Formats: sequence, structure tokens, C-alpha cells
Amino acid sequence: MPTTMVGLLHPGAMGDALGRAMQHAGARVVWAGEGRSAATAARAARAGFDDVGTVAEMRGCDLVVSICPPEFALEVAREAAAVGFTGTYVDANAIAPETAAAIESVVRDAGATFVDGGVIGGPDAPRLFVSGATAGDVGGRFGDPVSVVVLDGPAYAASSLKMLYAGWTKGTTALLFALAATAEALGVADALDAEWARSQPALGPRLEGAGRSAAKAWRWSGEMREIATTLAAAGLPPQFHDGAADVYERLSSLRDDPGATADDVVRLLLRP
Repeated sequence: MPTTMVGLLHPGAMGDALGRAMQHAGARVVWAGEGRSAATAARAARAGFDDVGTVAEMRGCDLVVSICPPEFALEVAREAAAVGFTGTYVDANAIAPETAAAIESVVRDAGATFVDGGVIGGPDAPRLFVSGATAGDVGGRFGDPVSVVVLDGPAYAASSLKMLYAGWTKGTTALLFALAATAEALGVADALDAEWARSQPALGPRLEGAGRSAAKAWRWSGEMREIATTLAAAGLPPQFHDGAADVYERLSSLRDDPGATADDVVRLLLRP
């Protein structure tokens, strides 16, 4: 049965999609607006989410979904635990399995039930992967446009899958950006573009669409650090994605800039 009231921490672009999907399943969606930006408040208002002010006022929810930049995921969980939330806590953040384990410990100690989650796909049609003993109870909480996939597997399978998927998609984007900037620095950008057009025709258009990715770089650097942690825990080199995090950190000034171009990316990466 759909829940009566669910909490959302916090309504960014993906949070907005998850919140609307819970509305479509019959829920009243609430969020805590205290300390949040005007842009977040406007997004939540457009979606019809009710602002209850503080996280403490979300204690009455029987389900809370956390969707925030990964570097804040543990802090957000501690907030919910500190106010005595005892419902089901779905962590849908892009975090390493080790981080998911730390969050589970925090919310369980407060009396809540933990569900590990990870989102793949854009806000128009996201797939929410969930894992854990009670993950099957989450599926009916979401309507369109979210597809919920329950994973049978080891602990924190949803977080593991998210890390590996993003390790390729976003990790290779950072690599492409770094190579393009280096080609410019070495004076072979035109020659590289020509060779890519002949032998790697997908790379040129991908670089030309750099603005869409660069605008999200501010929240991808933390995700790359989480992927590095995931690889290190498996005995593999974390340096690939630590480097990708550095690339995205250099692009943070392009935050949410829809007009960013490949030239902007190269310029920022080469800035001393």
C-alpha cells in the first residue's frame, strides 16, 4: 500500500524526479526547507512538495529518501537519526558500499530500517536499484517515471552497481576532458580531432556535448572519490577516479551553466 507521507532529502533534479514518482504512487511528499537554496525551494514548490521546515518535522514519515551530493550522505543520515526517525530510510546516493555500511549503522542505531539504493539514468526515466532484506517493500512506493529494480545479491549491491556503472560513464568523460585539454596544451588538438573523426567518430560529438556534463561537474567530483574508495576496497587502483575527481573539481565554476562549451572545459582544466 502507498505510504501516507514520505520525506525527501533533498529535492535536487533527481530528488524532484523521485519525489514526483512517490506522488504518483499516492503519497504526500514533504521536505525540510530550512537552510536550503531558493532554487531548491522553487523546484519543490513547482512539484507540490510540502515544506515542513526542519528534518525534525519529518519524524512522522514512515519512509524517507535521501538523494544528495555523496559527500553529504552520511551527514544527512546523521541528521535524520538525531531527530529520532524510525521509519524506512532509503539511501539513494552515489556512494561506496563502505559509506552505505556506515549510513546503515547510523540509521539502525536510531531505530530505522535501512534500504540501500542507487539511481541510474536521468530524471526523465530513472531506474532506482535497491538491495537489502526489506528492499522489496520499496517498489510500490514509486510510480512513473521511476522504475524500481530489486537486486538479489550481497550487502550494498545497489551502491556497488551504481559505483561501477558511473565509474565507466562519468570516469571516461573526465578522461576525455583531460585528453582534450592536454592536446590543446601540446599543440596537437586539431590533429587529434582529425584522427578521432577517422578512427573514433563517437569521441568528437561526445566532446562537443561537454557542456551538459561540465555543468554537473560540481556534484560528480565527490562521486568519483566514492568510486575510488570502492575500487580500493576490492584491491584495485583508486588513482583512475581520484584523477577524475580532480578534473571535475577544476570545472566546478561551471555549475549548472547550460551554455558551457568544450572550449570552457579546456580553458578551466589548463588554468594554473
